[in-house]
Amino acid sequence: MPPRPQRERLAARMPSALLPPRIADDLLLTDEQKTKLKYLETAFVKERDEWRTAHKDVGTDMQKLREEASAARKTGDNAKLEETRKKMQELSAPMMELRRKYMDQLRATLTNEQKQKLATALEEMRQRWSNPPPGTEGKPATPPTPPPPAPKSAE
Repeated sequence: MPPRPQRERLAARMPSALLPPRIADDLLLTDEQKTKLKYLETAFVKERDEWRTAHKDVGTDMQKLREEASAARKTGDNAKLEETRKKMQELSAPMMELRRKYMDQLRATLTNEQKQKLATALEEMRQRWSNPPPGTEGKPATPPTPPPPAPKSAE
């Protein structure tokens, strides 16, 4: 079976389009906030998919740039690496702006404590993405090993 494109692998790892479920759970959203999040995610997915349909070449272009960046990293060509990163940022800017628009609407529904939790969680996520373990750059994350089954109690 041929490998799935990067976008599909990322989508498979992040079922929630706007906010990872673990982060949403940690925010302890009210029922009203959960309803608003669901509405925002639905609207975001619709707008995102429309954009992707209109810009089908972006995924292919990004994959080529990832490969160029990987090659530049391996050869130590920092100038090429920086050039490639800038191109990748330009290609991803419209999607990042779209996500930012919806995240801002979500933040408007949060309490100050929830906003702080969200900011902390997103920063931790950015750190993990920007500092991958050696040898894992550009590869999908390995899912965590599930915990062992709980011991059965003798009743």
